[in-house]
Amino acid sequence: MSQLSKAQGRLVLNMPESVDTLLQKTLEKSKETHSFSGYRIQIFQTTDRKKAFEIKKELISIFPDEFVVLIFNEPNYKIRLGNYRNKIEAQKMYHVLMKMYPQTFVIPDKIDIEELN
Repeated sequence: MSQLSKAQGRLVLNMPESVDTLLQKTLEKSKETHSFSGYRIQIFQTTDRKKAFEIKKELISIFPDEFVVLIFNEPNYKIRLGNYRNKIEAQKMYHVLMKMYPQTFVIPDKIDIEELN
């Protein structure tokens, strides 16, 4: 069991060595792959390339602070929004987007670390 203590403005976390080892391995793996498992919101899917780019442009103008990506998996174009670390974060935006894009859904996805900057 871990113990937390606060001493002189510092937080000290005492945890079993196995937990520390697991955290180190996870961190090393993330650095190697440059990605982590997270969530995005799929807004739209179509075979119409022009329509896909229109929707992407529209989303960028409405949500300039959000990451928007267009993915092509022949024959479909998929527009996804966000780089969310957990499903709860994604759900908040999902409820906003559902009003404009009823076909919206949350989907697990690999998030590139470089995309977070």
